[in-house]
Amino acid sequence: MSKKTRGALAAAIGAAAVLFPTLTTGVGAAASSTVEIRTVGGQTVQRDRVPSPLSGTVTATGSANSAAIPPAPQPKPLIADAGDSPFAASGDRAVLLGSAYGGTAPYRFAWTANSGTLIGADSSSAELDTTGLGAGTYPMTLTVTDQTGAQVSDVVRVVVYQASEQTLLEETRADLTPGTVATGEELAFDVAVPSGTRKFTVDLSFTNPANDYDLEVYDPSGVQAGS
Repeated sequence: MSKKTRGALAAAIGAAAVLFPTLTTGVGAAASSTVEIRTVGGQTVQRDRVPSPLSGTVTATGSANSAAIPPAPQPKPLIADAGDSPFAASGDRAVLLGSAYGGTAPYRFAWTANSGTLIGADSSSAELDTTGLGAGTYPMTLTVTDQTGAQVSDVVRVVVYQASEQTLLEETRADLTPGTVATGEELAFDVAVPSGTRKFTVDLSFTNPANDYDLEVYDPSGVQAGS
């Protein structure tokens, strides 16, 4: 193959090689561009080639189509949620359950309070020690900071109540006749327990030493709760 022939072939191959290039562009511009070349140096392109060899600087004509990059989705607004109001007897710990949504994770949490002592204040879940607090409601503030530095807050109120003691039942009945316990005879006492009662104690005393009583406590559904 002569030098001229090799040169003509190279020119023809070069012309064909640029018929359908894909151009990679930066973010914010077109994602890609498809360029279709119809003529090169006045010759019509057929099957990705021109009929005659080309040399030097030539003019190409055609068209280009581009597809735009859709804008990146924006993060949702950052939201702090300090949770529901906890209830605690004075002196107990109230559990605080916070959370965060939207923004850009990860999040940083910070609880603050004007009363009581916070435990685990840099966590989404914290505790308030209510020792020394009287009955009432106490605001707790949860501040959330996301990765970008955005910051929002939410407030929850802790309800503190004073626990009280009261006698639910104080009743005296005659002892059973000695020996009748073996036949299934029993003494039953009904006690109405107020809602919200945290615990109660039961004391039994009897005067007839011949009787050896077994104390059993049942809940309203009839299930034994203690003995």
